Amino acid sequence: MKIDAIREYKKILILGYGVEGRSTEKFLRKFAPDVTIETADQKDGPDYLEKQKSCNLVIKSPGIPKKFVTKPYTTATNIFFANSKYRTIGITGTKGKSTTSHLVHSILRNAGKSSELAGNIGEPMLDLLLSDIDESSIIVLELSSYQLEDIQYSPHVSCILNIYQELHNHVSFGAYFEAKAQIAKYASKKDYYVYNSGQLELEQLVFHTKAQPVAYKDNDESDIGPFYQSNVSASLTVTSLFGINRNAAREIISQTKPLLHRHQYVGIFKGIKFYNDSAANHPAATLQALSRITNVSTILLGGQNREYDFRDLVEKLFELHIDNIVLFPDTEIVLEKLINKKREYRPRIFTTNNMEDAVDFAYKHSPSGTACLLSPGAPSYTMFRNFPERGNEFMRCVKQYEEKEKNPQKTSN
Repeated sequence: MKIDAIREYKKILILGYGVEGRSTEKFLRKFAPDVTIETADQKDGPDYLEKQKSCNLVIKSPGIPKKFVTKPYTTATNIFFANSKYRTIGITGTKGKSTTSHLVHSILRNAGKSSELAGNIGEPMLDLLLSDIDESSIIVLELSSYQLEDIQYSPHVSCILNIYQELHNHVSFGAYFEAKAQIAKYASKKDYYVYNSGQLELEQLVFHTKAQPVAYKDNDESDIGPFYQSNVSASLTVTSLFGINRNAAREIISQTKPLLHRHQYVGIFKGIKFYNDSAANHPAATLQALSRITNVSTILLGGQNREYDFRDLVEKLFELHIDNIVLFPDTEIVLEKLINKKREYRPRIFTTNNMEDAVDFAYKHSPSGTACLLSPGAPSYTMFRNFPERGNEFMRCVKQYEEKEKNPQKTSN
């Protein structure tokens, strides 16, 4: 929605007052100062949706189901695209979108392009329209299915990395896939659709967009440092559309620092290597971690139950013969049942909702010379606000335990 159209409304309600909601309020107060602005959030109490009755327009935050909205609405994502004058790259997928967005941004910047990172990673989109950034800037956007499900615009470059089972806030896999597919729906013939040709569903989208198709495969490239070949292949393909030489891009990737909470090495204590992979919110991400981090004797698994299929992951645990498994709620029952079906595999299982207890278990049962891996394969929300909080708590507990061992008298006082 164009800002001129927004100014026509007398009273606007921002539905959902998190990071994006606060950014939306700042944007409106600058560009639509005569409009009355109200906010509503779950934290306001069970009747927060009732505030819609007195408004003319709702600006809905991602994650709030459309069925809860009772008035005409738009979103911060749509407002950004309607009012942006910048070239845009939109990156989505079930996993890997943060890392790929990070790499694309790093390549562009280090190749001499003006680039900004926004969306789920970096700044809220509307903050960019409040900033004095160069008109030649390329905006790299990490976009979730919640941001895409009601989008009415497409970025100049749309990239879908992969798609796996994900039913949270989506009635079916079809609905989830349709939300992701929206990214290229409104593209023009001048735009590009970059996709992983290893997934048939993504290849079929070529026939449902006007954008020029650009295919890549996960194994087109090799791993570079901490970055998987899938992220490398996608980022090189996207940045090549902006005239960046692949060899130069590879060199930039080799010097780029990874994001936190992704295979993050915490340290070695009592001979045990500890790794924080809290960003692994899906079983496919945990499988990827287990292919990279070797000699794992203890793994911390589980979180919010989104009805993921954990069978391949349990098969991998059996194949690697991981002896110690910590299970967090709400997926602990599902995972334990699957593990117990493997009669020839009897790991030591510890169920807890306390990270300190989980780390204590890991220290006691992981042999020296092995690794302990936090890679939950599920979202964090049953115990933590987000995956960074989960990862930070894991690292705090690991280091605290070491301090306790060094200074038992100090910690007991």
